[in-house]
Amino acid sequence: MKLNKNISKLDKTYSDNIECFIKEVDCEFVPPLSSRVSISEWSKKLNELAVNIGKINDDGDLEALISFYANKGDVSYISFVAVSKSQRGKKTGTALLDYCIDFCTEIGSTYVKLETWLSNERIIDVYHSRGFVDLEIKNDRSVDKSLILIKKL
Repeated sequence: MKLNKNISKLDKTYSDNIECFIKEVDCEFVPPLSSRVSISEWSKKLNELAVNIGKINDDGDLEALISFYANKGDVSYISFVAVSKSQRGKKTGTALLDYCIDFCTEIGSTYVKLETWLSNERIIDVYHSRGFVDLEIKNDRSVDKSLILIKKL
């Protein structure tokens, strides 16, 4: 599976980069991730257990990241997707999502599932354009409802 320029599968040495990037985009989540998890602990978990695909700039900093749990013969879960402000509108997030879908298809996952906040219409449109369908709306957040989407592979 070929990745775009500067987009690569991150190895375990990127733990600090992943944590720094998540902290950088934390406040853009509703509610902020730091209000729900310890970013330090969660980024370590993602680094150890998830497949992490990132766009890295010339300085070695992450500009976009998708982290997902790829499960052969079962449902795979996208746990985190974010694109820095400098990369928005450049299809970077879509490229990461497409890689995730291709990766999960190749290993034999049956579905890919994710959760976002309901008011995040722009990204929901991207998910729909990639074949995801709405599965469930949950009223489990203090600020906004969440939407669970799923794609059959």
